Amino acid sequence: MKKAGWMVMTVAWALLVLWAPAVQAETFKIGVIMPQTGQLSLDGTHETHGVKFGVEDVNAKGGVKVGGEKYTLETIVYDDQGIPKESIAAMEKLVSRDKVKMVVGAYTSSSTFAIMPIAEKEKVILCSGNSAAEKLTEVGNKWFFRGGPTSANAVGSMTKYVKKLGFKSLAHVAINDDWGRNTAAINKEHQEKVGVKVVTQEFYEHGTSDFYSILTKIKGLKPEAIFLITETKACSILIRQAREVCPEIPLLESGGSDPYLLLKLSPQAAEGMYVANRGPELDNPKIAPLVTRYRDKYKGDPMSYVWSGYDVLMMFVQALERAGTVTDTEKIREAMTKTNYQGLMGHYFFNEKNNNSLDIWIGEIKGGKVHLWTP
Repeated sequence: MKKAGWMVMTVAWALLVLWAPAVQAETFKIGVIMPQTGQLSLDGTHETHGVKFGVEDVNAKGGVKVGGEKYTLETIVYDDQGIPKESIAAMEKLVSRDKVKMVVGAYTSSSTFAIMPIAEKEKVILCSGNSAAEKLTEVGNKWFFRGGPTSANAVGSMTKYVKKLGFKSLAHVAINDDWGRNTAAINKEHQEKVGVKVVTQEFYEHGTSDFYSILTKIKGLKPEAIFLITETKACSILIRQAREVCPEIPLLESGGSDPYLLLKLSPQAAEGMYVANRGPELDNPKIAPLVTRYRDKYKGDPMSYVWSGYDVLMMFVQALERAGTVTDTEKIREAMTKTNYQGLMGHYFFNEKNNNSLDIWIGEIKGGKVHLWTP
């Protein structure tokens, strides 16, 4: 009997060991729709890395506690190349096949606008850390949250900077999408209100690599500076060509491109540029530990999109904790509206339109270094 009892206890213990991990293995899936390939891949992969860093930090502490239960986080990433139709396909997979309740994305404003109706229909929380077009939060979609600066947030700071620099005339070069058109329009309006003449607005398509004709036209108009409403890869090409065609005209970037990556991709052309950035300098104490971690893992400098991805993930985590549920998305969405989070990019909270009040940093590239300050 003793031997039989011992055997029973041994079997019971073995079954408990085998069963215990299954109990602890519950996961909560978070979708990510970002460009992983194509001209926007630099920006998109960096934001994806930021989300994953956040997931690693949460899981390293045992996961997120929701309603008395612990959940480890899992990311499901789809590459949309910054193309709206690809974003729609990715969103449909996330909600129908992967059954996600929260999505980080998309990158471009056009792509985000395209997937917002799916989020609303399926009652899935959608938050973009970078889509800045004003219309995204003007259509009354309560399932969308803007996790980064809006075009309007940035325009006030940029207008003050343009005026401080003393420029009286500008030529705009902008990407031809929702963000580019919206940003160009509101910057023109604000710049002309303070006496800065916009002599032309030139738009280019995603994937463009030849800006010579645009720059030749601008050279003939003789603006005092060129105002760039661009994204990093395209901007790095554009500024190299600008230094060939019109080296006498200063370049002013409006915040869509990462100055650190511009300096790496086109060091000579970037020197002397005036820039804006969505986050602080890389040696800022708040982000320095994550900068070191990023460099160790990816052997390069992080873009500000890393901070955006990280912050959005952490806001999701806090919303889950407040909601006390991983299934009732109405409660999770309501918890998102109560966000009060001091993140890497700044202080996040949402108004009645699910906008936040994040601002941008401005500065210049000088002596091979990026110098930034808050306006």
